[in-house]
Amino acid sequence: MALGKLRIAVYDGDHFHPPQNAAKMAGGHPLSDEDRRPWLARLHGMKAPMLQSQFDALQPPDPDEAITIPADEDIETILELIQTKRNRMRINADNAD
Repeated sequence: MALGKLRIAVYDGDHFHPPQNAAKMAGGHPLSDEDRRPWLARLHGMKAPMLQSQFDALQPPDPDEAITIPADEDIETILELIQTKRNRMRINADNAD
């Protein structure tokens, strides 16, 4: 691998999860926002050059998956918009089965 020859360490984001998160994911259970907090805090403390988004390789989201949130909204409204979108996506996924 070229990265090995260049002596560049590459770690997947999952590498930085606490053991209880890794066990939960290994058991096929999704992480909650509360589960992700320590992981996000750990990544937040890393130097920016060590982070690279894997989302660069992803296709843009379908309009049904994207959400636009006005920057001047209060936090309660923003959270409500996000929750409404999550619920709508969950219902659509359930109906697709």
